[in-house]
Amino acid sequence: MKKRIVSILAGTLALMLLLTAVAGALAKGGKVAYNQVNLSVFSEPKVTAGQTYRLANGLEIPSSINYTNEAGGDTTYVPIRMLAELMDANLTWNQETKTADFAALQSVTPSDVIISVGTGDPPADDIPERPSYGQRAGAFEEIDPSTVSMQEDEEQHVPMNYMRNTRVQYSYDSSFPVYTMNVHPIHGDYIIYTVTNNGQKRQYTTVLHQNPLDAAQAEPFSKVLVKPGETLVRVFRVDKDANSMDCYLAFGVGEDYDRTSGSDVTVSLKQCFME
Repeated sequence: MKKRIVSILAGTLALMLLLTAVAGALAKGGKVAYNQVNLSVFSEPKVTAGQTYRLANGLEIPSSINYTNEAGGDTTYVPIRMLAELMDANLTWNQETKTADFAALQSVTPSDVIISVGTGDPPADDIPERPSYGQRAGAFEEIDPSTVSMQEDEEQHVPMNYMRNTRVQYSYDSSFPVYTMNVHPIHGDYIIYTVTNNGQKRQYTTVLHQNPLDAAQAEPFSKVLVKPGETLVRVFRVDKDANSMDCYLAFGVGEDYDRTSGSDVTVSLKQCFME
């Protein structure tokens, strides 16, 4: 932990020295001013003009640097460490190469739907048969399906079907493809995830809230068991004012530790409004 703190402080100091050097160089040919602009992230106010910004490590820095060149052209700069904190993104600093790596742990480009291969851990004996209702992660809350009308408001809003009764069969030496979706709140208040176990062994469902800029900050919802021949419905309510950084969910299906036979599930995944 001490090494991590020292590393963060060193990286922040190096970035500040770099900003100071740049500002000094720019000042020779123009004018430099600090903390001149308001800053919002996804329309949510974060920094007010006239104020400095305090980093997570306690260091106070300029929230913005405004440079006006000799011709009157204006350019605004913001510290990358501050930007990373405001967007919950990972930031690393390599002192040897003088490289700041923004969102270093994310290796894929965000899109509406991403398909990857899951490796799911074997379920423990105490994996529940029902979700932990009321659990929140990012812009989502898992709710009891019995508390809302499952009748979709199709007269005014057409449901967004990401998967419709999709049957997935995979052998003992493979795994279920994980579906990652970027949820747009304007398409519906609810995400409905349905898994039917067509096989002869237990399955379990996984749902994960992800930060598109930092995979290390993933927040799991509870794993839930699906017995052979049974169907599980999981419902997630989407915050109406959610920003894009909070709206990524990954859906998967795992299997028992005994992988002597293949798995067979039918999955539906859609977003809709309810009546």
